[in-house]
Amino acid sequence: MESVVDLSIATDLEGRARVGFTAATAGGWQNHDILSWSFGGTAVSSNMYMVTSNLLFPRSACLPNRNLCTPENAFIEQSGAGYHVVLPANLEWGATIPNPSGRPVEVSNAKGIVCWDLKAPGSRGCGGPLGNGGAAGAGFLAEDDPAGALIMRTHNGHTWFSVNGRNGATFKDNEGFYEFDLKMK
Repeated sequence: MESVVDLSIATDLEGRARVGFTAATAGGWQNHDILSWSFGGTAVSSNMYMVTSNLLFPRSACLPNRNLCTPENAFIEQSGAGYHVVLPANLEWGATIPNPSGRPVEVSNAKGIVCWDLKAPGSRGCGGPLGNGGAAGAGFLAEDDPAGALIMRTHNGHTWFSVNGRNGATFKDNEGFYEFDLKMK
């Protein structure tokens, strides 16, 4: 494929521009290979940058009208002596594993981003599995844990997992997901 592009609308006041590549697939994945590329111009210099990423891809469709991919269902897969879990942020206590003896559960490889307060300025309403700041306080599922943290409770032969969001009807508006591995101790 060959393309001619008018870059005059993308240059700075001195006529300079940066050139690069990007690709996006929303909730899916693809391999994008640039097999050949050339750029013509005078006095061209280049600094090559490589970006690495640990991208996450949920194993179910993302809910519509969300800024972050929010899977429509939790995904729990038995993996050796443990489990691999994808937990949507909008499901209060949305994932569970059997734990009839009430053994401690160890979480590892937790990653992802969730938003529990879309009106909060900056990143104060979003975070990763460790949550934001100190104790979330009254109105959250686990008042003593940080807001947005990955939390668990063991009850009636099961261990349940949730994002530490606000109790009640607004929980369904949370966005994003956490992905993690579990092992019984």
